[in-house]
Amino acid sequence: MSFRRILALTAGALLLVLGAAGWWAYGHLGALVKRAVETVGPTVTGTPVTLTAATVSVFSGEGALLGLDIASPSGFSGGNAFHLGRVALSLEPGSLARKLVHVRSIVLDQPELLAETDAAGNINLKMLLDHARGGRAAGDGESGGDSGEARRIVIDEFVCSAAKVRVLAPALKLDRAVTLDTIRLRGIGGRQGATPGQAAQQMLRPVLDAALQAALREVIASRRGDIEKRAGEELEKLFRK
Repeated sequence: MSFRRILALTAGALLLVLGAAGWWAYGHLGALVKRAVETVGPTVTGTPVTLTAATVSVFSGEGALLGLDIASPSGFSGGNAFHLGRVALSLEPGSLARKLVHVRSIVLDQPELLAETDAAGNINLKMLLDHARGGRAAGDGESGGDSGEARRIVIDEFVCSAAKVRVLAPALKLDRAVTLDTIRLRGIGGRQGATPGQAAQQMLRPVLDAALQAALREVIASRRGDIEKRAGEELEKLFRK
């Protein structure tokens, strides 16, 4: 066998090994991201958080979270408080081996939120927001034997665009949809970085807060309409006397 053919076979074998390693790392990273989301998420929201799949390229750092769902607290209709088919993710691949992970961007495009009131007047998004504001997030010092918990994260930019909020208040016969303005955050984690739980809180709180404020405006507007209608009916009765 010629030396040139040996080199060609060796190079081909090396490419196969590198390719297999790349594909293994690709799937492995996705599994790690999925586990992190489903572990950290519930400590932020207080409800189940599920992710269908995650993909991250070890070469470009581009990836996506697929099928992200945040459940409503118990006692509501059972619909998810938050659903998003795809979250675009971009990170610095070289930082994955370090304790400070550098995420270039996280983009949420047209997430769907459900703002629902129960019979007692509680609002599911307010309950999630209260938990996110005051709860302890995973990765903030708990022992778990996972070295990933010691990692911190810096996110250059977080964008949530065209979020659609369904406002549901059965007692008021209210079922409306509103679209939120774009939410844009920069420098999450600062120079020292934040724990995954802290970063999740910083991203989730403004989205929930904006959705909650939009829902409250719709509820108030619906009540105002009822009050004006009733007042008009009473005035009409007076004039008829």
